[in-house]
Amino acid sequence: MFACINQATTMTTDFATDMRAYAEAGFEAVELWLPKLEDFLGQGHSLDEAERLLRQLGLAAVAACAQGDVLLSRAQEREKVLASLRKRLGLARALGAETFVVYSESPAHVEEADYELAAANLAEACAQAAPLGITIGLEFIKGSRLVGCLPTAEMLVRKVGRPNLGIVLDTFHFYAGVSKMEDLEQCDCSALALVHVNDVRAKPRELWTDADRVLPGQGVLPLSEILGLIKGKGYQGYCSLELFSRELWEQDPFAAARAAQEALAALLASLGC
Repeated sequence: MFACINQATTMTTDFATDMRAYAEAGFEAVELWLPKLEDFLGQGHSLDEAERLLRQLGLAAVAACAQGDVLLSRAQEREKVLASLRKRLGLARALGAETFVVYSESPAHVEEADYELAAANLAEACAQAAPLGITIGLEFIKGSRLVGCLPTAEMLVRKVGRPNLGIVLDTFHFYAGVSKMEDLEQCDCSALALVHVNDVRAKPRELWTDADRVLPGQGVLPLSEILGLIKGKGYQGYCSLELFSRELWEQDPFAAARAAQEALAALLASLGC
C-alpha cells in the first residue's frame, strides 16, 4: 500500500502552497480536492501550469475528490450534476488522476426503488468516466440512509457491474457508521478503488463528526487491524490521508504536511508497507 494525502487535510491553504508543502514533507502522491484546483484556475492559472507544478515537485495526482448528488439526482438537477461531473472528470484526467470520488447523498427518507435509480445513475457516471480511463470510487458515508455502510456499497457496485466502478473505504465512515469488522473480513478487496485514512479522537462515539478526525496514532480507531485486513486480502492501492481537523488547518501548512507524512509513514511501516 502507498501513501497519499488528500488536500482537505490542509483545507485552508491554496492549491500551489499545498503542493509545495506536500513535496517538501516527502509525499509523492496527492488526492486533489477539486474546489482548490478550480480556485487556482479561476485566479487565471492554467491546467498546464498545474500539471507543470506537480511534475516539477515530483508529485503524482492519483485521485480527485469529489462529486455529490450523483446517485439520486433527477431531471434538471441531474443535468446540472452531469455537467459538473463532466467538467471535473476532465480536470482530473488532465492532471493524471485515475480515481474519482463520488459520495453518497444523505436523504431523509429512502425506499428500495431508490437503489434502482442509484444504480442507473452510477452506471451513467461510469460511462462518462470510462473514455477518460477513470474509475469512479463510491464512498459510503456515516449516517447516510442511502449508502451508509460497506455492504450496501458492495451491493451497488455489483448491481452496476461496470469495470470502472469501485469502493472508497474511509476509516472514519467505516468505524463510526454501521459497518462491522465482519463486513471487512468478507469484503472482496479487489473492489476497493481507494482508502481514506484517518484516526478519531477519544470521545463518545455518538458525538463523532468529521471535525474529530486526527492523525493516525492520535486517536482510538483500530487502524492497524483495519488496514492489516485490507492488506492481507490483497489491496495494493493508495492510502490517502483525509482529515477535516480545524487544529491542523490552523497550523503552518509545511509543518502540517510534515506531521501528516510522519504519522502516515509510521502507520504503513508498522504494516510492512
